[in-house]
Amino acid sequence: MKWLLERWKQFWFEPSEPTNLGLCRLLFFGIFFKHYLNRDISAWADVPDIFWMPIPLFKFFHLPVLSSELLVILDSTWQVALALSCFGLLTRPEHGSVVHAWSLPFGTAAQLRQNASQRYSRGIDHGSHGVFPLWR
Repeated sequence: MKWLLERWKQFWFEPSEPTNLGLCRLLFFGIFFKHYLNRDISAWADVPDIFWMPIPLFKFFHLPVLSSELLVILDSTWQVALALSCFGLLTRPEHGSVVHAWSLPFGTAAQLRQNASQRYSRGIDHGSHGVFPLWR
């Protein structure tokens, strides 16, 4: 058992080249950056009120739907944060507030999409790919 514990520590905590971390960081954040590069979330500000079913955090703090201008700013900030993270810039925990500030409206947008697809379409919700209608 002790041998297994030593192997575990050696595998996870043995010093290694920083290029491994750099390459993984570049690939991970690069994929996210590419995924979110052409996404426009400002349209979520114009969704009808009937679809507004806020996440529990929004309900607790009585947070409204953000304006499209604020969503554009948050979206741009998110894309800049992802681009900088590709190179390891501004990735310390004290800089994480940018990511958390970004995630609130996107979480709400996902909730709106989920509620809309469940109630008003006859299709399969494919997450960030939208709704695939089975019939009309």
